[in-house]
Amino acid sequence: MILRVFLLALAAAVYPTLLAGVIVLLSRPRPVSQLTAFLVGGMTCSVIAGLVILAVLDGSGQFDRPSQTGYPVANIVLGVLSLTAGSALATRRPRRLAERLDLRLPHRPATDDRPSRTTRILGKGSMPLVIALGAVLNLPGIWYLAALAEISTSTVGTAGAVLLVLGFNVVMFTLVEVPLLGFLAAPDRTRAAIDDFNAWLRDHKRQVAAGVAIAVGIYLIVKGITAAVS
Repeated sequence: MILRVFLLALAAAVYPTLLAGVIVLLSRPRPVSQLTAFLVGGMTCSVIAGLVILAVLDGSGQFDRPSQTGYPVANIVLGVLSLTAGSALATRRPRRLAERLDLRLPHRPATDDRPSRTTRILGKGSMPLVIALGAVLNLPGIWYLAALAEISTSTVGTAGAVLLVLGFNVVMFTLVEVPLLGFLAAPDRTRAAIDDFNAWLRDHKRQVAAGVAIAVGIYLIVKGITAAVS
């Protein structure tokens, strides 16, 4: 179960909306303060929302045992949504559809002469705006909800569930945390590595996210069907 939760966290780490924010932040001349603000806003909102949702799931009693109806149905529904989002990304259909399916705030896609809303907000360099954007962009999405369903069926207890939620978020924000630590420890070397990584990420983020979304969607559907027939 713990492995499945962290695999879902890795999938959440490459969602395009989060990647778009990371790319913009890493391209700033002095990104440490903005990376920190984005991490604080995103992590705080994500952890609180996750704990609230987990409490609701536990209180509903629908996920007390994996064999109960709510668990396989939730996995199948989330799997279908993940497949739909992955298909939208892979076929270059409007990004708004994929973002809505992942329950994140949609934003205007960038055009040749008009940057996206995310880029414009982050480009202003306002710490309160960066914190707020981090919070909004990291509201629970498909894979976070799937992980919360996994946690709610476990027997780890309250303390264990809280640690799993925290662990999920630490993994989900890896692409923010690793560059931030690098800039603090070795800013010059990190800048050179980040420039290469950013260039690769700009060219491949859609393909990576689409592949992950489709793979996780298939996994969730298979898992839901298996639980339903067992």
